[in-house]
Formats: sequence, structure tokens, C-alpha cells
Amino acid sequence: IETPEGLPVGALDLFDLDPVNLRAGVGILIHDTAQRGKGYAADAVETVCSYARDMLHLHQLWCSVEAGNAASLALFRNAGFSETGVRKEWLPLAGGFHAGSCGTTKQIRRR
Repeated sequence: IETPEGLPVGALDLFDLDPVNLRAGVGILIHDTAQRGKGYAADAVETVCSYARDMLHLHQLWCSVEAGNAASLALFRNAGFSETGVRKEWLPLAGGFHAGSCGTTKQIRRR
């Protein structure tokens, strides 16, 4: 992920590609906090959803988000993902284990 000027600000990846069930996980990071909230992540998620649908012919994308990460939850909700559950004590973070959003998914196939 980079600015229009070519400055790298983050990364997005597809992982755990499941060609049988036509799904994959998606992860994203905007590393430079000064670059957050500028639409780079939203644009990247929209682009990867289109790519996964049109080029990889996937049916579904999923992600796991720490339950307290309001910005990431909003990013994926605004991109059409739905939260389908919560994994308790799932993510090891400072101060102990935290809940993680479970099965945050988006159906991406055209009908």
C-alpha cells in the first residue's frame, strides 16, 4: 500500500487460500500512524475484494480483528464484512489474552 507519490505506508495480504471452498483470509496494516485515516486501507480492501472475486473467483474473504480495534472493525464493516462471532482469549496482547473477532466475512461472488 502506498501513497499516490509512491511512499509505502502499509501492506495487505491474502493468506490461507482455500481453493476447494473458494475462500481466503485477508490481513492489513497501515504502519505509519500519520497515514492512517486517509483512505489507504479502505481503497486496498476494496481492491483486494475485487481481485479475489474477479481474478481468483473466490466466494468469501475472512479476517480476524482484535475485538477492541475499533478502526479495523469499522474498516471491514464499511467494506461489507459481517462479524459472525467472537473468539474468547484468542489474541495474546500486552496484559494478557484479548478477544478476537471470529469469522468476520464478506461474500464476494457475483450471483
